[in-house]
Amino acid sequence: MSSGNRIDSWCHSLDPAPRRGRYAAGEAELHSEIILAFEKCVEAYRREPANLHDAGGAPVSERRPWLKWVGIGCGGLVLVFVVVIAGIFFTVRTLTSGPEQIAREFCSAASAGDYARAHDYFSAPLKESQPLDAFTAAVRANPSLFDIVDTSFTERSIDLTGATLAGTATIRAGTTIPISFTFARENDDWKLIAYRVGSRP
Repeated sequence: MSSGNRIDSWCHSLDPAPRRGRYAAGEAELHSEIILAFEKCVEAYRREPANLHDAGGAPVSERRPWLKWVGIGCGGLVLVFVVVIAGIFFTVRTLTSGPEQIAREFCSAASAGDYARAHDYFSAPLKESQPLDAFTAAVRANPSLFDIVDTSFTERSIDLTGATLAGTATIRAGTTIPISFTFARENDDWKLIAYRVGSRP
């Protein structure tokens, strides 16, 4: 089998472009804003030396009590951003729990050799694109890649059109490989519209 055929056998996608949900993008933007706000607070503090004294001998910092409130405000701002990011992370993780369960069950069925059950997690278009016999042949051609014992998803996104999970899988040989799954709603159930085992999108 050529290398091109091997790639096709463990990577099947109707929509090869990675799906980026607005929640995932918002988390990255908020993270950047936290860093920027913190740097501004540090810079403002550095511009006010605490060891200077006025002509009367009183420390300059004591004559400018507003600096304390600036520090409190900056700290509060950072805290708010942290809470918002934690909330977004929890929301995305909760909303993608359904797709995550489907991905784990798909991997478990394929690893156990229950190809019909694994294939049943496919959406109707993916079943048409990769029928059961083609899927079975793909798994049997790369048995070690589908001999998955554990999965870990570090990238998650979800929007009105579907969900995407990406991370790594630990195979029985003890090594880790990249995996990714793309889902869409079909009759109120999450179904696979694309998957990659052993390669990145």
